[in-house]
Amino acid sequence: MKDLDIPLNSERDLTIPALNLEQNFTTTTPGDYPDIYKNQLQQSIDNTPSDTITCYTDGSKTDEGCGAGYIITTDNNNTIIHEESHRLPNCCTVFQAELSAITEACNHLTTHTNKHIIIWTDSLSSIQALTTLNNNSRTVANCLNSLNHLGANNNLELRWIAAHTGLWGNEKADELAKLGTTSNLIHKRPVPQSHINNYINNKVIQLNNEHWTKNGPKHTKMILGRNSGKTINNINSSLINNR
Repeated sequence: MKDLDIPLNSERDLTIPALNLEQNFTTTTPGDYPDIYKNQLQQSIDNTPSDTITCYTDGSKTDEGCGAGYIITTDNNNTIIHEESHRLPNCCTVFQAELSAITEACNHLTTHTNKHIIIWTDSLSSIQALTTLNNNSRTVANCLNSLNHLGANNNLELRWIAAHTGLWGNEKADELAKLGTTSNLIHKRPVPQSHINNYINNKVIQLNNEHWTKNGPKHTKMILGRNSGKTINNINSSLINNR
């Protein structure tokens, strides 16, 4: 374990399992009719009341890093209130980036009260995690707290939006998330358990390969004798010469 590049003093993305009993927001997902839902998305956005605050969020992970971004608008996207990109530690997952974007958007909107706020995300897994009864992820818990805090004083909705379908808000959030992957501003986030598991698995494979190289095939040596390596070479040479 000492050889692994695991941040020993960093917070892990694990917490004591807790019941999700408070939800000061509503959610909308495709349900059993995803095609109909997707076809109605643009109409739903166009029919949003002009005084509604709309927020589009997204997360991204590339070879350059992991980033999150969001844009907040009103007046049917004609007025941009705020937009932001930020970077997460390279070990973070896209799932964490998606939740981070929602969290940061909620935190920016905490000064608003008695407003109708819609947050659009293309991460269905994030919505599912935020509405599940049991949770043991610190990232999910932080996002849930931010949503509940904002929803306590506002009419808050969390809606799913289809990615890469030409919808302006989602495309803009995607741009901001990708921009965040190269940002110098890195937000501290918990280390995901999957990152730790990958390091351990890769180390086990490495040790196994080293053991195999050093000790060789045990049963083969027992059959061919101690000079099995020399015997195998002689066999290979004989096969080549008899072609």
